[in-house]
Amino acid sequence: MNILKFEEDAIITRSEPNINGDRSFQGDKMLFVGVETGMIVLIKLEELEYGEIIKLEMDWWSEGWGFYPQTLLDKAISKCKELAKNTFIKE
Repeated sequence: MNILKFEEDAIITRSEPNINGDRSFQGDKMLFVGVETGMIVLIKLEELEYGEIIKLEMDWWSEGWGFYPQTLLDKAISKCKELAKNTFIKE
């Protein structure tokens, strides 16, 4: 999928190698920030590299993206946050 198909703040990953066969970032969880001056801007969301800003050239990296699959752990954390909000925040 082309990177321009994603909205800002989408959680994405590389699903295919780039045009040169580079498999960097495949399976890595990243936040799509946007595109600026021909560069794709991302933030790594992996535990050991959390918050690292990545800039990739559009001409080499625009294709081969997909949504990062939500894991059962991600779903459980979301559910806990939702339950906590509904339990502890009174309107």
